[in-house]
Amino acid sequence: MLAFFAEVDAELPPDESVRVVVIGGAAVSFFVPARITDDVDVISEDMPQVLSDVAARVARRHGLRSKWINDAARVGLPDLEWDLGEVYVGERLEVLRTGPRYLLATKLLAGRPVDVEDAVPLALAAGLTTEEAMLDLLERAYPSPLQTPALQFRAIQVAAAVAEALRADHGPLGTDI
Repeated sequence: MLAFFAEVDAELPPDESVRVVVIGGAAVSFFVPARITDDVDVISEDMPQVLSDVAARVARRHGLRSKWINDAARVGLPDLEWDLGEVYVGERLEVLRTGPRYLLATKLLAGRPVDVEDAVPLALAAGLTTEEAMLDLLERAYPSPLQTPALQFRAIQVAAAVAEALRADHGPLGTDI
């Protein structure tokens, strides 16, 4: 993916400077290296047309989806700090990614099977290892109309899976492995 960003960077007009923030599977892949995605969702009120055009040209050359860089991720964005990390910095293109807490909140809200799979390693990366911490994240991230029983139940399930992952890594508490 970094090579594709480099191509986009090289093809942007010299007077153009574009900064995007990555969310979704592409951002998750920086915390879960085995995570594979075929697109790059960016947070954007209005993605620059020049970026869309250049990304489409790169896509044609490499057999990628024409909108492999897209701004479709607009629904369910949490009210949390982005905790940005650097992904790619070129001459004209800067790509940043959101942090694990932010990503975890979006994955809990989305709730698809792949999102729930992503949630456990994101929770571990964010240091959120208890049910209380997971529910607190949701309370901070989303207004009450989005605080459905299904969302809260999903957070509790992820917290249980995190606890299980920690036990598997460290054995039962109080034992020396």
